[in-house]
Amino acid sequence: CVDSFALDHALQLAFSCLSPSDVIKKIMIPVLNGLGNGWSQGKVGIAAEHLASNTFVQKIKNLIGASQASSGLQPGSPKALCACFPGEDHTLGLVNVAYILASQGFQIVFLGSNLPFSDLGHAISQTKPTSVWLSVTDPALYQRYLLDLILLAKKYQPLPFVLGGQALTYDNPALQNAGCMQCLQPCELPEDLMALPFV
Repeated sequence: CVDSFALDHALQLAFSCLSPSDVIKKIMIPVLNGLGNGWSQGKVGIAAEHLASNTFVQKIKNLIGASQASSGLQPGSPKALCACFPGEDHTLGLVNVAYILASQGFQIVFLGSNLPFSDLGHAISQTKPTSVWLSVTDPALYQRYLLDLILLAKKYQPLPFVLGGQALTYDNPALQNAGCMQCLQPCELPEDLMALPFV
């Protein structure tokens, strides 16, 4: 069912009863997983999945904005640059991570979906982040751009790169050698992020 009014009303009710983190973890992500499964079985149209995904992403971006505005960020606050792999359009996991980081006092530079690594390199040089967070859900995209990522991470060492997403199912020593941390699936948020040495 494609009903933006009903979806907004349900989210307002959820946010009135639960913390933002619980809404994301207990409602948004399970709903999208259910819609994705329904679509793969031919029971749910892609329009419903897109409506929910875009609505959820926008809500979390609003939470990030509110968190940044209320946290009194200082010039020396840690800065996280967040982007998806080239060709990767799914941003919900990435924006969820960005919200967790914002709640920990990070300044967020959110570059979103489908970012070529050449442009990511320019963004790193211009914004000077203290860490780079990348997301990829498609195993084919992960394999296609893995070497490019390794070269990029080596170029900017010792800048921490953190890679996550459903495409990461095994620990890759080449990424580790390049200084890139890997949040393997299944990844528990926010617990696994808080365990990273610089968060």
